[in-house]
Amino acid sequence: MSAHFDVVMVAVSYQAEEDTRRLVARVDALVGQSLRERELQVALIIVDNSSASLQQSPYRELSAQSIAVITLSRGNLGYFGACRAAHEWACEQKWSWGAWILSNTDLEILSRDFFSKLAEIGREARVDLAVIGPRIMSELSGRDQNPFMRIRPSRARMGFYRWCFAWRPLAWLYQWAAIVKARLRYLRGSSSRREARAHTDREVVYAVQGAMMIYLPAWFRAGLRFDHGAFLYGEEITTAERARRANLMIEHWPELEVKHREHGSIGLRPSSRMLNWQAEASRFVWEAYFRS
Repeated sequence: MSAHFDVVMVAVSYQAEEDTRRLVARVDALVGQSLRERELQVALIIVDNSSASLQQSPYRELSAQSIAVITLSRGNLGYFGACRAAHEWACEQKWSWGAWILSNTDLEILSRDFFSKLAEIGREARVDLAVIGPRIMSELSGRDQNPFMRIRPSRARMGFYRWCFAWRPLAWLYQWAAIVKARLRYLRGSSSRREARAHTDREVVYAVQGAMMIYLPAWFRAGLRFDHGAFLYGEEITTAERARRANLMIEHWPELEVKHREHGSIGLRPSSRMLNWQAEASRFVWEAYFRS
């Protein structure tokens, strides 16, 4: 059935039922508050990567008062794979939208006017603005995880990542070093968190953090897609490179704020499977975008 939504949010869930239900409740509450002031149509598509079919999904009968909730369950599709499945489903239903959000479930939306702002952005976005990233405050570090990369990385840097993640002991050490660094930043105190929130200017960046990426009409008008040459990881770079090659912009918008309870689905300890996916993604990114 055809329908138009101001915002469509795709929440990719993997063994995270508590986080997913919490996110649905929060989105429903925020949209319900906004409806007191203006008309707002929001749909939330849960892609349940933990279940092979809808009958097995714990979200199959999940509903809400102020938003449309749809659940898709087709096995573990990965992150962009889940987004692609949701996009294809929405197109089959002849949906249209202003803003399209791809999100983890281990997030809490803090901005009370988050969805009303996105509705305005979706209607009035510049023709060259394809993607925006919110302020993503990490519970690990207390800092904004955006921008993911301000400028395009060098071939040498991406070659290092490819080499690093290809060797499992080094990849494991790299992961733990990143977690320790984040915790040390947090323990430095509230000054760094105040500093992060003090930055309020929008800025053009190369890539935004993948925990939440917001795709605007320019992305879809250019025919850009959600296919990705790796099962998981590296989606930020694929998004950045597709926008760059289409002469479109990516921006960080700090006035849109969320809190990120990192590693809610996969935990802090990097598993062998995760390390394999990181190695696959680093090889793909190198070959597709940086080798030549």
